[in-house]
Amino acid sequence: MIRREARRILMSPLAWFCVFIYTAVMLMGIAETLKVKEAVIDTGWLDQLCQTEEYGITVLVKNLVFPMSVASVYFDEKKGKCDWVKMMRTSRFRYCVTKAIAVFAGSIFLYIMSVLAFVAIGSMMHPEILTVTKNSFLLTGEMWQRWIQDGNYWAVFFLYIVLNALHVAAWSSMLGLCVSVFSENRYVVAAVPFFINRIFLYLGDKVDGLSMLSPYQYRPTQFWFTGTPMDLFLLVLKNLAVLFLFAFIFIKEIKWRASHG
Repeated sequence: MIRREARRILMSPLAWFCVFIYTAVMLMGIAETLKVKEAVIDTGWLDQLCQTEEYGITVLVKNLVFPMSVASVYFDEKKGKCDWVKMMRTSRFRYCVTKAIAVFAGSIFLYIMSVLAFVAIGSMMHPEILTVTKNSFLLTGEMWQRWIQDGNYWAVFFLYIVLNALHVAAWSSMLGLCVSVFSENRYVVAAVPFFINRIFLYLGDKVDGLSMLSPYQYRPTQFWFTGTPMDLFLLVLKNLAVLFLFAFIFIKEIKWRASHG
């Protein structure tokens, strides 16, 4: 079943259209910077990615795009309802776990493809940025800087996008999976995770003691300036905890649907 669900994502025109849209949005996020070549002489793709993901419309678009990119797994042949025949051939638990794995892994893959396309297209436009692999002005944490100075610039870059991919998959795509149990409308499935993320961000920023509700607490930006190996471990652990939480909610929702139709 996992291969079937993964193939459904990879063969979905909507998934690759979402990759194209997100790549275009990231490029537009740094378009003005790239026009001024003097501004990018000392700035590599790591900082360009940080800039476009954190200071532009990209931060809003990702929560809309990626639930849509894996929507082909959300909806089975019965449009918004579970394929009960397939479930009976295996088990409800296995069916739900397969769906969750496909959504989580598929979202990570599509996000990474978007970033790689962003770098590839941007490098064709401005190949001089590829030569900057010895510093980062935004990731100033001791761990980041030590790794970059040791010649691991691209390893740090890949680690950064994987951490972002974990956040996107857990907080957007998995949340969309939970919503899809009760809605067959793709736009609702995309919009609800977006609004829930915005509510969490608002509560985390405005209400003392609720900062841990903010999805920003689960992103690599939380230790731009104070990055340590322990921060890295906790960041991955928190995102995986969110994954298991939404997977558990999805299993309970499917059980409810099986009982109530």
